[in-house]
Amino acid sequence: MTTRGTKLGLIAAILCTSCTFLVAIPDSLTHPHGDPDAGSDAATTLVDAGDATAPDARPSCDALTSIHFCDDFDDSLSLTKWDRVSQNSGATATVDPTHFDSFPNSLLARIASGAGGCTYARPEKTLNGSFVGMRLAASVYVDGPESLVNDGVLTGLIDNDTGACQLIVNLEWSGIDFYTLQVVEQVVPHGGSAVSENHDTGIRIARGAWQHIELDVGYDTKMLRVKDAAGVEAYRSGLKASCTYAPAAATVAPGFHCSDQQAITREVRIDDVEFEVR
Repeated sequence: MTTRGTKLGLIAAILCTSCTFLVAIPDSLTHPHGDPDAGSDAATTLVDAGDATAPDARPSCDALTSIHFCDDFDDSLSLTKWDRVSQNSGATATVDPTHFDSFPNSLLARIASGAGGCTYARPEKTLNGSFVGMRLAASVYVDGPESLVNDGVLTGLIDNDTGACQLIVNLEWSGIDFYTLQVVEQVVPHGGSAVSENHDTGIRIARGAWQHIELDVGYDTKMLRVKDAAGVEAYRSGLKASCTYAPAAATVAPGFHCSDQQAITREVRIDDVEFEVR
C-alpha cells in the first residue's frame, strides 16, 4: 500500500440546508488535526456477506501497486491508514469484522436515530500534491430503506486555499428494491456559496447486496465517467459547474457525508476503497 504525507488547504465550513443537493465540507477538513466528538457505541446486528473461505473477487490492496491509496480494511480493526475520522455526536465509522465484500473486514458507517443535522461518519485520506483529476472506487452495501433513504456515502474532493471542487456519491431509495446512484458535483468557494449540480447516472444499487462502483473526474478535461458493477461505463457527462481550484491536493472519504437529522438509524458498509489521482 502506498501512503503519502498529507497537507490540506484551509476550507471554510459551509452549513447545508438540504444535504442531498447542497453538501457541506466538514470541520475535519477545515481543521484536520481537530478532535471530533466521540460517536455512539450502540451495538449493531450484522449479517455475513458470504463464505469467509471464498477468494476475494478483486485483488487485495497489497497487490494494487498502480494506485496511490487503497484500503480493503483487512489489515487491522482500526483505521490506521487514514489521516483522521470525521464523526459527530451520535455517529461512528469503524472496521466491521463480520460483514465484508473482500474477506475479512469492511467499513461500517453508522448514524444514530435523531442525530443532529449535517452529520458525518467517515474516515478521510488526503494526498498532497497538484492534481487535476481523480478516480474513486468502492464496494457498497445497504440493507434497505430501514437504514438508508437518501444520503451521500462516498466523497472525493480537490481543494486549494481559495476553494474546493468535490463529488458526492448519493444513494436514493427508489421505493422498490434498489437505490439509484446520483453524483452531486459541487464547487465550493471559500467564503461564498456552494454551486451544486446533480448527475442522475441511471445506475441501480440493489439492496442487501455488495456492489462495486467507480467514478472518474477530470477537471482538466471537464468530464465525469461512472462505471457500474460489471466495470462497464454506464454514464458519461461533461461537468456542469466550472472548477477553478485545480490543480491541488485531493481527499477521499467513504461513509456518510452531511446527513440530515432522521428518525431512522442510518448504516452503510463500504469495502475495497481505491483512490487514484493524476
